[in-house]
Amino acid sequence: MQMIRLINLSLELFGALLSLVIACSLLIIRNTEKDRCHTLFLAILICNCFLLLSDAAAWGFKGQLDSCSRVIVPLANFFVFTLGYVLMLLYSCYLYTYLKKKATISSRLLSMIFLLVTAAVLLVIVSLFNGMYYFIDADNWYHRGDFFWLSQVLALLNSQLHNMLAVIQPHFLCNSLTAISQFCEADPKKAQLGIHVMASYLRENVNALVHEEKIPFSQEKRHIELYLSLQKLRFEHLITVVYDIETDAFLIPSLLLQPLVENAVCHGILKKESGGTVLLRVRRLSTEIMIQVCDDGAGFDTARLNTIGKEHIGIRNVEERCRLLCKGRMEIQSKPGKGTAVTLYLSRDCCMPEETQQESFV
Repeated sequence: MQMIRLINLSLELFGALLSLVIACSLLIIRNTEKDRCHTLFLAILICNCFLLLSDAAAWGFKGQLDSCSRVIVPLANFFVFTLGYVLMLLYSCYLYTYLKKKATISSRLLSMIFLLVTAAVLLVIVSLFNGMYYFIDADNWYHRGDFFWLSQVLALLNSQLHNMLAVIQPHFLCNSLTAISQFCEADPKKAQLGIHVMASYLRENVNALVHEEKIPFSQEKRHIELYLSLQKLRFEHLITVVYDIETDAFLIPSLLLQPLVENAVCHGILKKESGGTVLLRVRRLSTEIMIQVCDDGAGFDTARLNTIGKEHIGIRNVEERCRLLCKGRMEIQSKPGKGTAVTLYLSRDCCMPEETQQESFV
Protein backbone atom coordinates (compact mmCIF):
# COMPACT_ATOMS: atom_id res chain seq x y z
CA MET A 1 0.00 0.00 0.00
CA GLN A 2 2.83 2.38 0.87
CA MET A 3 4.53 1.68 -2.47
CA ILE A 4 1.28 2.42 -4.36
CA ARG A 5 0.98 5.70 -2.48
CA LEU A 6 4.55 6.71 -3.36
CA ILE A 7 4.06 5.83 -7.03
CA ASN A 8 0.84 7.85 -7.23
CA LEU A 9 2.39 10.82 -5.44
CA SER A 10 5.38 10.78 -7.79
CA LEU A 11 3.20 10.64 -10.91
CA GLU A 12 0.83 13.35 -9.67
CA LEU A 13 3.65 15.74 -8.74
CA PHE A 14 5.51 15.12 -11.99
CA GLY A 15 2.35 15.81 -13.99
CA ALA A 16 1.69 19.00 -12.02
CA LEU A 17 5.27 20.19 -12.57
CA LEU A 18 5.08 19.44 -16.29
CA SER A 19 1.79 21.33 -16.63
CA LEU A 20 3.29 24.28 -14.75
CA VAL A 21 6.39 24.40 -16.97
CA ILE A 22 4.29 24.33 -20.16
CA ALA A 23 1.96 26.99 -18.73
CA CYS A 24 4.91 29.27 -17.94
CA SER A 25 6.19 28.81 -21.49
CA LEU A 26 2.78 29.76 -22.89
CA LEU A 27 2.68 32.86 -20.68
CA ILE A 28 5.90 34.03 -22.31
CA ILE A 29 4.59 33.34 -25.81
CA ARG A 30 1.27 35.01 -25.02
CA ASN A 31 2.95 38.41 -24.99
CA THR A 32 3.28 38.24 -28.76
CA GLU A 33 0.49 35.80 -29.68
CA LYS A 34 -2.97 36.60 -28.36
CA ASP A 35 -5.53 33.98 -29.29
CA ARG A 36 -8.59 32.59 -27.52
CA CYS A 37 -7.50 28.98 -28.07
CA HIS A 38 -4.08 29.88 -26.66
CA THR A 39 -5.70 31.41 -23.55
CA LEU A 40 -8.02 28.46 -23.03
CA PHE A 41 -5.16 25.98 -23.36
CA LEU A 42 -3.23 27.95 -20.75
CA ALA A 43 -6.27 27.78 -18.44
CA ILE A 44 -6.49 24.02 -19.02
CA LEU A 45 -2.86 23.57 -17.99
CA ILE A 46 -3.25 25.66 -14.83
CA CYS A 47 -6.45 23.85 -13.87
CA ASN A 48 -4.79 20.49 -14.50
CA CYS A 49 -1.83 21.52 -12.32
CA PHE A 50 -4.10 22.35 -9.37
CA LEU A 51 -6.12 19.17 -9.95
CA LEU A 52 -3.00 17.00 -9.78
CA LEU A 53 -1.71 18.82 -6.70
CA SER A 54 -5.09 18.30 -5.00
CA ASP A 55 -5.03 14.60 -5.84
CA ALA A 56 -1.46 14.36 -4.54
CA ALA A 57 -2.56 15.97 -1.28
CA ALA A 58 -5.48 13.54 -1.00
CA TRP A 59 -3.09 10.61 -1.43
CA GLY A 60 -0.38 12.04 0.81
CA PHE A 61 -2.46 12.96 3.85
CA LYS A 62 -5.16 10.26 3.89
CA GLY A 63 -5.13 8.05 6.96
CA GLN A 64 -3.25 10.62 9.05
CA LEU A 65 -5.10 11.72 12.17
CA ASP A 66 -3.62 15.13 12.99
CA SER A 67 -5.94 18.13 12.78
CA CYS A 68 -4.24 19.54 9.68
CA SER A 69 -4.67 16.29 7.72
CA ARG A 70 -8.34 16.08 8.73
CA VAL A 71 -8.87 19.41 6.97
CA ILE A 72 -6.66 18.74 3.94
CA VAL A 73 -8.13 15.35 2.93
CA PRO A 74 -11.79 16.45 2.59
CA LEU A 75 -10.80 19.70 0.84
CA ALA A 76 -8.37 17.95 -1.50
CA ASN A 77 -11.00 15.42 -2.58
CA PHE A 78 -13.53 18.21 -3.05
CA PHE A 79 -11.14 20.02 -5.39
CA VAL A 80 -10.37 16.80 -7.28
CA PHE A 81 -14.06 16.39 -8.13
CA THR A 82 -14.73 20.08 -8.76
CA LEU A 83 -11.63 20.83 -10.83
CA GLY A 84 -12.28 17.71 -12.89
CA TYR A 85 -15.59 19.23 -13.99
CA VAL A 86 -14.00 22.65 -14.56
CA LEU A 87 -11.34 20.98 -16.69
CA MET A 88 -14.10 19.35 -18.74
CA LEU A 89 -15.74 22.75 -19.31
CA LEU A 90 -12.46 24.40 -20.30
CA TYR A 91 -11.65 21.60 -22.71
CA SER A 92 -15.13 21.85 -24.23
CA CYS A 93 -14.67 25.61 -24.71
CA TYR A 94 -11.27 25.01 -26.29
CA LEU A 95 -12.62 22.41 -28.68
CA TYR A 96 -15.63 24.56 -29.59
CA THR A 97 -13.38 27.56 -30.28
CA TYR A 98 -11.07 25.44 -32.43
CA LEU A 99 -13.93 23.97 -34.49
CA LYS A 100 -15.63 27.34 -34.90
CA LYS A 101 -12.59 28.57 -36.82
CA LYS A 102 -13.15 25.86 -39.40
CA ALA A 103 -16.89 26.16 -39.99
CA THR A 104 -20.21 27.16 -38.50
CA ILE A 105 -21.00 24.97 -35.51
CA SER A 106 -23.88 25.07 -33.05
CA SER A 107 -23.17 26.18 -29.49
CA ARG A 108 -25.93 23.96 -28.09
CA LEU A 109 -23.57 21.21 -26.98
CA LEU A 110 -21.36 23.73 -25.18
CA SER A 111 -24.37 25.26 -23.42
CA MET A 112 -25.54 21.81 -22.36
CA ILE A 113 -22.09 20.97 -20.96
CA PHE A 114 -22.01 24.27 -19.04
CA LEU A 115 -25.35 23.45 -17.41
CA LEU A 116 -24.24 19.90 -16.60
CA VAL A 117 -20.96 21.13 -15.10
CA THR A 118 -22.82 23.66 -12.96
CA ALA A 119 -25.20 20.96 -11.73
CA ALA A 120 -22.29 18.57 -11.13
CA VAL A 121 -20.40 21.10 -9.00
CA LEU A 122 -23.53 21.77 -6.95
CA LEU A 123 -23.92 18.02 -6.38
CA VAL A 124 -20.31 17.81 -5.20
CA ILE A 125 -21.10 20.52 -2.66
CA VAL A 126 -24.17 18.55 -1.55
CA SER A 127 -21.97 15.45 -1.27
CA LEU A 128 -19.90 17.20 1.40
CA PHE A 129 -22.93 16.92 3.67
CA ASN A 130 -24.61 13.64 2.67
CA GLY A 131 -21.71 11.58 1.26
CA MET A 132 -23.51 10.71 -1.98
CA TYR A 133 -20.26 10.80 -4.04
CA TYR A 134 -17.68 10.14 -1.33
CA PHE A 135 -17.13 10.41 2.39
CA ILE A 136 -14.19 10.51 4.80
CA ASP A 137 -14.37 8.04 7.69
CA ALA A 138 -13.25 8.53 11.30
CA ASP A 139 -9.73 7.36 10.41
CA ASN A 140 -9.45 10.01 7.66
CA TRP A 141 -9.75 7.53 4.77
CA TYR A 142 -11.63 8.26 1.53
CA HIS A 143 -14.55 6.00 0.49
CA ARG A 144 -16.86 6.14 -2.52
CA GLY A 145 -20.53 6.85 -1.84
CA ASP A 146 -23.59 5.06 -3.18
CA PHE A 147 -24.01 7.60 -6.01
CA PHE A 148 -20.37 7.81 -7.09
CA TRP A 149 -21.42 6.51 -10.54
CA LEU A 150 -23.41 9.70 -11.08
CA SER A 151 -20.24 11.77 -10.84
CA GLN A 152 -18.82 9.91 -13.84
CA VAL A 153 -21.59 10.79 -16.29
CA LEU A 154 -19.59 13.67 -17.79
CA ALA A 155 -16.82 11.23 -18.67
CA LEU A 156 -19.14 9.97 -21.41
CA LEU A 157 -19.30 13.48 -22.85
CA ASN A 158 -15.52 13.64 -22.69
CA SER A 159 -15.32 10.57 -24.94
CA GLN A 160 -17.79 12.15 -27.32
CA LEU A 161 -15.69 15.31 -27.56
CA HIS A 162 -12.57 13.30 -28.31
CA ASN A 163 -14.50 11.60 -31.11
CA MET A 164 -15.55 14.99 -32.42
CA LEU A 165 -11.95 16.10 -32.76
CA ALA A 166 -11.01 12.76 -34.30
CA VAL A 167 -13.57 13.39 -37.05
CA ILE A 168 -11.41 16.29 -38.26
CA GLN A 169 -8.56 13.81 -39.05
CA PRO A 170 -5.62 16.24 -38.81
CA HIS A 171 -3.11 13.82 -40.37
CA PHE A 172 -5.29 13.22 -43.41
CA LEU A 173 -5.93 16.95 -43.86
CA CYS A 174 -2.23 17.75 -43.46
CA ASN A 175 -1.31 15.24 -46.16
CA SER A 176 -4.01 16.61 -48.46
CA LEU A 177 -2.77 20.19 -47.97
CA THR A 178 0.75 19.05 -48.79
CA ALA A 179 -0.52 17.48 -52.01
CA ILE A 180 -2.44 20.66 -52.91
CA SER A 181 0.63 22.83 -52.27
CA GLN A 182 2.56 20.79 -54.83
CA PHE A 183 0.02 21.77 -57.50
CA CYS A 184 0.10 25.52 -56.74
CA GLU A 185 2.84 26.21 -59.30
CA ALA A 186 2.59 23.18 -61.57
CA ASP A 187 -1.21 23.15 -61.94
CA PRO A 188 -2.95 26.14 -60.27
CA LYS A 189 -6.42 25.08 -61.45
CA LYS A 190 -5.99 21.67 -59.86
CA ALA A 191 -4.78 23.31 -56.64
CA GLN A 192 -7.82 25.59 -56.65
CA LEU A 193 -10.10 22.59 -57.12
CA GLY A 194 -8.35 20.78 -54.27
CA ILE A 195 -8.86 23.70 -51.90
CA HIS A 196 -12.54 23.88 -52.84
CA VAL A 197 -12.98 20.13 -52.26
CA MET A 198 -11.16 20.30 -48.92
CA ALA A 199 -13.32 23.21 -47.73
CA SER A 200 -16.46 21.29 -48.65
CA TYR A 201 -15.17 18.12 -46.99
CA LEU A 202 -14.28 19.94 -43.77
CA ARG A 203 -17.66 21.68 -43.74
CA GLU A 204 -19.43 18.33 -44.06
CA ASN A 205 -17.26 16.89 -41.29
CA VAL A 206 -18.02 19.69 -38.86
CA ASN A 207 -21.72 19.69 -39.74
CA ALA A 208 -21.77 15.98 -38.95
CA LEU A 209 -20.76 16.77 -35.37
CA VAL A 210 -24.13 18.37 -34.66
CA HIS A 211 -26.29 15.79 -36.47
CA GLU A 212 -27.57 13.47 -33.77
CA GLU A 213 -30.39 12.21 -36.00
CA LYS A 214 -30.10 10.31 -39.26
CA ILE A 215 -29.34 12.14 -42.49
CA PRO A 216 -30.34 11.36 -46.10
CA PHE A 217 -28.09 8.78 -47.73
CA SER A 218 -27.40 11.24 -50.55
CA GLN A 219 -25.74 13.54 -48.02
CA GLU A 220 -23.56 10.72 -46.68
CA LYS A 221 -22.66 9.76 -50.25
CA ARG A 222 -21.65 13.36 -50.97
CA HIS A 223 -19.31 13.28 -47.98
CA ILE A 224 -17.73 10.04 -49.23
CA GLU A 225 -17.29 11.53 -52.71
CA LEU A 226 -15.43 14.50 -51.22
CA TYR A 227 -13.17 12.21 -49.20
CA LEU A 228 -12.35 10.09 -52.24
CA SER A 229 -11.72 13.21 -54.35
CA LEU A 230 -9.11 14.36 -51.85
CA GLN A 231 -7.47 10.95 -51.85
CA LYS A 232 -7.39 10.93 -55.66
CA LEU A 233 -5.49 14.23 -55.59
CA ARG A 234 -2.63 12.33 -53.96
CA PHE A 235 -3.09 8.91 -55.56
CA GLU A 236 -4.76 9.77 -58.86
CA HIS A 237 -3.71 6.67 -60.79
CA LEU A 238 -4.10 4.22 -57.91
CA ILE A 239 -7.74 4.77 -56.95
CA THR A 240 -10.78 3.93 -59.07
CA VAL A 241 -14.25 4.56 -57.66
CA VAL A 242 -17.46 2.82 -58.77
CA TYR A 243 -20.97 3.59 -57.51
CA ASP A 244 -23.79 1.06 -57.92
CA ILE A 245 -26.72 2.75 -56.17
CA GLU A 246 -30.17 1.23 -56.63
CA THR A 247 -31.87 3.66 -54.25
CA ASP A 248 -30.91 6.63 -52.12
CA ALA A 249 -34.36 7.27 -50.63
CA PHE A 250 -33.48 6.34 -47.07
CA LEU A 251 -31.83 7.74 -43.95
CA ILE A 252 -28.53 6.74 -42.37
CA PRO A 253 -26.58 7.74 -39.24
CA SER A 254 -24.10 10.49 -40.03
CA LEU A 255 -20.57 9.28 -40.90
CA LEU A 256 -21.60 5.62 -40.68
CA LEU A 257 -19.86 4.68 -43.94
CA GLN A 258 -16.79 6.91 -43.79
CA PRO A 259 -14.68 4.50 -41.64
CA LEU A 260 -15.46 1.67 -44.06
CA VAL A 261 -14.44 3.71 -47.09
CA GLU A 262 -11.29 4.92 -45.33
CA ASN A 263 -10.31 1.34 -44.52
CA ALA A 264 -10.98 0.27 -48.11
CA VAL A 265 -8.61 2.99 -49.35
CA CYS A 266 -5.88 3.11 -46.69
CA HIS A 267 -5.75 -0.55 -45.64
CA GLY A 268 -6.93 -2.05 -48.91
CA ILE A 269 -6.04 -0.65 -52.31
CA LEU A 270 -3.15 1.59 -51.20
CA LYS A 271 -1.45 -1.49 -49.78
CA LYS A 272 -1.10 -2.79 -53.35
CA GLU A 273 1.44 -1.24 -55.71
CA SER A 274 -1.04 -1.37 -58.59
CA GLY A 275 -3.83 0.28 -56.59
CA GLY A 276 -7.40 -0.86 -57.04
CA THR A 277 -11.11 -0.09 -57.03
CA VAL A 278 -13.52 1.01 -54.31
CA LEU A 279 -17.12 -0.02 -54.93
CA LEU A 280 -20.11 1.41 -53.06
CA ARG A 281 -23.21 -0.69 -53.69
CA VAL A 282 -26.76 -0.14 -52.37
CA ARG A 283 -29.67 -2.54 -52.78
CA ARG A 284 -33.27 -2.37 -51.58
CA LEU A 285 -34.33 -5.71 -50.12
CA SER A 286 -37.77 -6.74 -48.89
CA THR A 287 -37.25 -5.67 -45.27
CA GLU A 288 -33.74 -4.22 -45.32
CA ILE A 289 -31.44 -1.79 -47.04
CA MET A 290 -28.13 -3.41 -48.03
CA ILE A 291 -25.05 -1.20 -48.22
CA GLN A 292 -21.78 -2.74 -49.34
CA VAL A 293 -18.29 -1.23 -49.42
CA CYS A 294 -15.89 -3.40 -51.45
CA ASP A 295 -12.29 -3.14 -52.54
CA ASP A 296 -9.96 -5.39 -54.50
CA GLY A 297 -6.98 -4.43 -52.40
CA ALA A 298 -4.67 -6.27 -50.03
CA GLY A 299 -7.38 -7.94 -47.95
CA PHE A 300 -6.72 -9.44 -44.53
CA ASP A 301 -7.31 -12.48 -42.37
CA THR A 302 -10.68 -11.93 -40.68
CA ALA A 303 -9.29 -13.56 -37.53
CA ARG A 304 -7.39 -10.29 -37.05
CA LEU A 305 -10.67 -8.54 -36.27
CA ASN A 306 -10.16 -9.65 -32.68
CA THR A 307 -7.03 -7.50 -32.44
CA ILE A 308 -7.17 -3.92 -31.17
CA GLY A 309 -5.84 -2.19 -34.27
CA LYS A 310 -7.24 1.28 -34.87
CA GLU A 311 -8.90 0.30 -38.14
CA HIS A 312 -10.63 -2.66 -36.48
CA ILE A 313 -11.91 -0.49 -33.64
CA GLY A 314 -13.46 1.75 -36.30
CA ILE A 315 -15.18 -1.24 -37.90
CA ARG A 316 -16.57 -2.39 -34.57
CA ASN A 317 -17.88 1.11 -33.87
CA VAL A 318 -19.72 1.02 -37.20
CA GLU A 319 -21.19 -2.36 -36.31
CA GLU A 320 -22.38 -1.08 -32.93
CA ARG A 321 -23.97 2.05 -34.41
CA CYS A 322 -25.61 -0.07 -37.10
CA ARG A 323 -27.10 -2.37 -34.48
CA LEU A 324 -28.26 0.32 -32.06
CA LEU A 325 -29.49 3.01 -34.46
CA CYS A 326 -30.76 0.95 -37.39
CA LYS A 327 -31.57 -2.47 -35.90
CA GLY A 328 -29.01 -3.71 -38.38
CA ARG A 329 -26.12 -6.10 -38.72
CA MET A 330 -22.74 -6.23 -40.42
CA GLU A 331 -20.95 -8.95 -42.37
CA ILE A 332 -17.27 -8.92 -43.33
CA GLN A 333 -15.67 -11.04 -46.04
CA SER A 334 -11.98 -10.73 -46.85
CA LYS A 335 -9.16 -12.74 -48.36
CA PRO A 336 -5.49 -11.75 -48.27
CA GLY A 337 -4.47 -10.52 -51.71
CA LYS A 338 -8.05 -10.53 -53.01
CA GLY A 339 -9.82 -7.71 -51.21
CA THR A 340 -12.53 -7.00 -48.67
CA ALA A 341 -16.31 -6.59 -48.69
CA VAL A 342 -18.12 -5.07 -45.72
CA THR A 343 -21.90 -5.36 -45.92
CA LEU A 344 -24.42 -3.53 -43.74
CA TYR A 345 -28.04 -4.63 -43.50
CA LEU A 346 -30.24 -1.84 -42.14
CA SER A 347 -33.86 -2.30 -41.13
CA ARG A 348 -36.12 -0.36 -43.49
CA ASP A 349 -38.42 0.39 -40.56
CA CYS A 350 -35.60 2.46 -39.03
CA CYS A 351 -34.14 4.00 -42.17
CA MET A 352 -37.04 4.93 -44.42
CA PRO A 353 -38.48 8.46 -44.12
CA GLU A 354 -41.90 8.34 -42.49
CA GLU A 355 -43.68 9.76 -45.51
CA THR A 356 -42.28 7.04 -47.81
CA GLN A 357 -42.38 3.99 -45.55
CA GLN A 358 -45.89 2.87 -46.48
CA GLU A 359 -45.36 3.56 -50.17
CA SER A 360 -42.06 1.66 -50.30
CA PHE A 361 -43.58 -1.54 -48.93
CA VAL A 362 -46.45 -1.64 -51.44
